[in-house]
Amino acid sequence: MVYRDIPLSFGRKHPLWGAFILQGDSLKISTKLLLFGSGAPAISVSPSSWDFGSTPVGTPVSKEFTIENTGTGTLEITLPITSSDPAFAITVPPPVTTLAPGESTTFTAQATAASVGTPSGNISITSNAASSPTLIAVEVTVYDAVYVATTGNDTTGDGSHANPYLTIAKANSIVNANAVLHVVIFAGTYAEAVVVPKANLTYEIVSGTVLVQPGAGVGFSLTSKDGVTIQDIEIGTCTDVFSEWQRQSAYRQSTHTHS
Repeated sequence: MVYRDIPLSFGRKHPLWGAFILQGDSLKISTKLLLFGSGAPAISVSPSSWDFGSTPVGTPVSKEFTIENTGTGTLEITLPITSSDPAFAITVPPPVTTLAPGESTTFTAQATAASVGTPSGNISITSNAASSPTLIAVEVTVYDAVYVATTGNDTTGDGSHANPYLTIAKANSIVNANAVLHVVIFAGTYAEAVVVPKANLTYEIVSGTVLVQPGAGVGFSLTSKDGVTIQDIEIGTCTDVFSEWQRQSAYRQSTHTHS
């Protein structure tokens, strides 16, 4: 902000104000003239890069990013925000695209996990900042998996996220015949005993609570199967939670109940 004294003369139309000044020629009026500077916008994105981690094929992973104007001028964001690899998508664009200095907005990006692999790329944000476009490096690891759900079908299902099998036993038969090491289970109760078909398998859940209820059987039979990981699965009424519990040195973690 700059203050200046401007001499004004009688009968003249002031070039800035567009009004006649009615003071005498010898009178100098002290006026305050506010001069606005345009400034320069600057963009900051947090986080500046992101590893979405590991996820089974068909299970997307999302992350929210924050865009902030760290400059002194107005920041204009040009939509759409894009990705260099289709494995990553913008699912929630920023609700605000004009940011005054110090203001911020957010957007959400997603690793779609549509296919197995380790894709990487850049999310690109175009703006009127001098550094535009702003690139955010992203990556994800997507591993193969067979899905099970209480709404699935062992006959018409294919074990995908969208079309799962009904039983863990069916999933086990598929992973045993293929180079798949993950069985992913949707929330629900599964009235079956689980016979682990091979070593180094991981049983994990999508979300919620998964209860394996084998009744008179053994919860998880691990006979001579090392390296088996059971994550966050509850085991209900059964004759034993695990067979050969003491011999499975590579067993990792589980949550279970036994009644």
